[in-house]
Amino acid sequence: MVFFGGGEPASRDAIVVDGDGVVTVLPDALATPRARPTIAATGRHLLVAGGSDASGAPVASAELFDVTTLAPLAVLPMLARSGGFAIALPNDQILLGGGAPAAATLELFTPEPP
Repeated sequence: MVFFGGGEPASRDAIVVDGDGVVTVLPDALATPRARPTIAATGRHLLVAGGSDASGAPVASAELFDVTTLAPLAVLPMLARSGGFAIALPNDQILLGGGAPAAATLELFTPEPP
């Protein structure tokens, strides 16, 4: 599965492409409109983080989804960050960093144990 969230300009929509190449549009999938968010998935979670709002300002939140069902689980606070990176780690954590204005700060999403 490939997940695209947000859009240009900032959007709440998402697009999912499954393993067979079927494209599904999920209108209003995100709680916060975002342009160019950072996205990473572990075996349990999909995290859509940061990005820019409609005025171009960095967004200070991340949205957590169940990776299998894409059901929304939580909106999490984070440093305002646009243009950063997200790396899924083998222990189900996700490392966030880079971007502006929080370029020199790393954040670590750590889920509850299964």
